[in-house]
Amino acid sequence: MASRARFALVGSFALSVVGCHTGVALPQQSLGSPGARLFNGYVKEDVNCFSCHDGDGKGANGPNLAERVPKLSDAAILHAIDSGPSYMPSFKNKLSDAEKHEIIAWLRRRFGGS
Repeated sequence: MASRARFALVGSFALSVVGCHTGVALPQQSLGSPGARLFNGYVKEDVNCFSCHDGDGKGANGPNLAERVPKLSDAAILHAIDSGPSYMPSFKNKLSDAEKHEIIAWLRRRFGGS
């Protein structure tokens, strides 16, 4: 029974870790901004925001950024990128400050806010 419970626990954890990765990147040729290309995984292999937020940012298994971004300050978005709230991983050491600001600029053009 203990091994069955352990198997269930490990299986649940594995599904939660890989379950988010259902998003689809937008086609590279349709992306005109550096932030969009970063978000969609075309610049750095380990920066794949699209996998949870979908290529358009409207959410796959991760939150719909169209609902969140307009309500957040740039500093709050930067904090989310750096700290990785909830199940989101931190991208603090994976992106330069300039790259983070490119993603924020793309999100602002897409979803508005200040």
